[in-house]
Amino acid sequence: MPLLVVGISVLILLLLMTRLRLNGFAALLLVAVGVALVRGIPVATIPDVLSEGIGTRSATPC
Repeated sequence: MPLLVVGISVLILLLLMTRLRLNGFAALLLVAVGVALVRGIPVATIPDVLSEGIGTRSATPC
């Protein structure tokens, strides 16, 4: 089931970026929130999970 969610989310991400011309970062955030909801993460904790994930990636040196 998780692999199916990942596949569908990638397709939705591509659709948002190519057909709807949505900014890549905004599209990624929308898809991430959708995946979190599908995977059962409580709505109240989604912002914390997203900020933790983005924070650890942006703090990593290139």
